This record gives sequence, structure tokens and C-alpha cells, in this order.
Amino acid sequence: VPYVDLDGDSLRKILPFDLGYTLKDRKNISIFYANLAANIESPRVVIICSFVALFSLPRSIAKANSHAYLEVFIDPPLTSLEQYNKKNLFKESTPESISTQIKDYEFPLNPDLTICETIDASNSIKFASEICRLITPHLHS
Repeated sequence: VPYVDLDGDSLRKILPFDLGYTLKDRKNISIFYANLAANIESPRVVIICSFVALFSLPRSIAKANSHAYLEVFIDPPLTSLEQYNKKNLFKESTPESISTQIKDYEFPLNPDLTICETIDASNSIKFASEICRLITPHLHS
């Protein structure tokens, strides 16, 4: 089955405008990504959206405009976010400060799959298998 992977970091590099990481910027870019996915999708192409969707509105847009919308919520432990702060998104990288900084995010209420572990080389195949199992029934519907 043909697929298109819309990766948030890759898309940011080619956008004709510059957005930061404020809550407003994150919401705007998420809406853009949801609309982009809706415009690319067809019954014969799977769209994989690999980006942080911190707000319910963009997810609602994506779901309303999708042939078969499946949501995977990766909800790692705060200590994992502390270690993964490669982009310096968190001013201070302690579980307490991260908790304070993410209080305004709108996490998914009913995702199709929730992964509550850190994803790394040791378990990435397991999670990829779970995701494949989840989407396979929708590939030919």
C-alpha cells in the first residue's frame, strides 16, 4: 500500500514561513499539517502524520477529513522527556518543570493506541508491530 509520511521536523524545514514553538505557533502548524494530510489522502494512499499534535482542534480537523483516522498517542514518562530535550523545548528539563510547561496541552482523550513507554532501539519494532496491527484492517476498507 502506498503511503506518505508527513514528518513534522522535515515539514518545518520546507515551509515558506517560519514558526517557533509557542503554543500559538504549535497550534497553527498543527492545523496546517491536518489540512495538508486531508488534501493528500485518497482511498489508495495511507497518510502517516508523525508530529506532535498538542491540541484537539487539529486532531478534529484531521479526523473529520480522513477516510480512516487512527490516533496513536505516545505518552512517555516525564523522565524520558527530560532526557530527550534535544530541541530545548523545555526551559528546564526536570519532571516538575516539564509538568508545569505541558499543562496547557490538550492530550488525546480516546486514542486508538497509547504507548506509555519511552520508544528506543530496544522496543521500536514492538511498537511498529502494534501500529501495523492497528492499521491493517483499514488498508482495504
